[in-house]
Amino acid sequence: MVYLIVKDIMRREPFAMEDELATTLRAKMRELDLRSIPVVDDEGKLVGVIGRKDLLRVTSGKSMILVKGIASPPIVTCSPDSTIEEVAREMIEKDVAMIPVVKENFLLGFLTIEDVLRVVSERKPERGKISVSEVMSKEVEICSPEDSLTKVWTRMEETGFSGFPVLRDGKLVGIVTRKDIIESGSIRLELESEKGKFRNPPK
Repeated sequence: MVYLIVKDIMRREPFAMEDELATTLRAKMRELDLRSIPVVDDEGKLVGVIGRKDLLRVTSGKSMILVKGIASPPIVTCSPDSTIEEVAREMIEKDVAMIPVVKENFLLGFLTIEDVLRVVSERKPERGKISVSEVMSKEVEICSPEDSLTKVWTRMEETGFSGFPVLRDGKLVGIVTRKDIIESGSIRLELESEKGKFRNPPK
């Protein structure tokens, strides 16, 4: 059996520069619909990753903050010769949606969970015959239309879920995701009045 490896499907861009303004990166990620992005220094070495929720900390009072001020060390990385199966397993075990691809700490590209799922479904179409009931989570977090976005966001942070179904009188009326809340601007506005401290950039 021929195994597909990371370098065959990885994305080589986009990426963020550590001295880039966080507000500029926020606009870029929104335009490209990215959940997270790798961050490099001037030499192209990986220094961290940034996700959508990291950028929520960039309030109007912190508009000049640089990317390196809010980047987090990557939870996991992979090599260009890793197999897709290995990367998929790491994503599940570490609960990450993006993995930077590095060689001697130089960033070569990255893989998202969407990339992995697309490749797996194309190469193993028989898996598409599995029913939703066989894999769905039965411990579901829900919210109501009257819940505040702050409350819903806090629950997402606590549970790790990226979205909740919205129920009224036991009936599904919609869903709300982290992306919806971020794009509403409500969470960021609440942070405007808080004195949030930024982490030192990873070394």
